[in-house]
Parts: sequence; structure tokens; C-alpha cells
Amino acid sequence: MSDEKDEKEQARRIRMAVSLNELTESRLKRYSQYVVGDRPASVAFQILSSVLQELDEKGDIPEGLEPVMVERTDLNQIREYLKLLSGTRESRQGVSFAVVGKVLGMTPEELNDLYNLVCECREGAMHG
Repeated sequence: MSDEKDEKEQARRIRMAVSLNELTESRLKRYSQYVVGDRPASVAFQILSSVLQELDEKGDIPEGLEPVMVERTDLNQIREYLKLLSGTRESRQGVSFAVVGKVLGMTPEELNDLYNLVCECREGAMHG
């Protein structure tokens, strides 16, 4: 089964240009020729794939985020919330923390706590 997977992964290779400094190019050519016996581009692919797999297994590569479609009205709510945080909007009226939280993956309580914290910091800066 893993042989089929490897074949599919190799069939879907995407070309990508990578710039190397002279020392790295020299090392890659020597390693490819004298140790592996394959073309430098193929060896570079193998090395890169191996290192990326190790990083992924260690959890050093974050999962990709799926694109999220945001309705214009929801985007406007986020914009108004950010205005509240920045101090360019005075009234909370008309800003739905529930809508903003839904889009951002946060609870309305978390957004409220952030809002209150920013307000406290702003007050402290004005009186300090």
C-alpha cells in the first residue's frame, strides 16, 4: 500500500526553483555524484522531503488552515470590533461579539475580556 502512495506522490511532483549558494551547490553535486549516484535535483528532492517529513513528525510544521469565507456583514462586525479596540469607536452598541467570535473561533466572553483589558490599559495610560 505504501508503494502505491509513494508512486502517487512522485507522480504529483511540482517544479520549484531553489537558489543555492556555491558551497551548498558544490556539496550537493559531490554528494549526488559520489555517494548517491543520482542527479543533483533528484537528490535535493530526497533530502528536502526527508527533512520536511522529520519536521512534520516532530510537530514543527503547523497544519494548514482552510480558507474561510466571511460574509461582508461579518467582516464589518470584525472591523467595528477592531475600531473598539483601537479607540476610534466609542460605543459597543451594534457590535456583535457573538458574530465576531464565530468568525475568529473565539467566545464572546474572550472578546469581551480582551476589550476590557484594552480599555483598562488605555485608562491606565491616560492617568499614568
